[in-house]
Amino acid sequence: MKIKSGTRAEKLREAIEESIATGAFAPGMHLEETELAQRFGVSRTPLREALIQLSSMGIVVLRPRRGAVVAEVTPQRLLEMFEVMAELEAMCGRLAARRMSDPDHAVLMRAHMLAKRPVALRIRTPITMKMNNFTMPFTPAATAAF
Repeated sequence: MKIKSGTRAEKLREAIEESIATGAFAPGMHLEETELAQRFGVSRTPLREALIQLSSMGIVVLRPRRGAVVAEVTPQRLLEMFEVMAELEAMCGRLAARRMSDPDHAVLMRAHMLAKRPVALRIRTPITMKMNNFTMPFTPAATAAF
């Protein structure tokens, strides 16, 4: 697999990250530098840079004189990642709302009103059922006193 344009280390980091996200590189898997360099068609220098970047992100663990290993994500770490992601998504929503045009706002409001009616009338639609199935497990945790 050849790396696309851009700095080799950045593109390599993205490719390795994608391999980890899709499960091609499983948690705990040893990442052999020579093998990865050959697989991605790069020298070991950009590979090491990419592994350092992935290590700083918590995706890979660098072990002195033993190489890199795909990090194993604990339930606590996964929860922290989702909390950060939720905050980033909320920030993106706020920024998008501030910057959207009037026609875009009208389209969004129409979609909101169409979704709001079945919920207000407690009409079970495929979408409202999916929303309930998704949110129900989170309700106790969201309302718990910490």
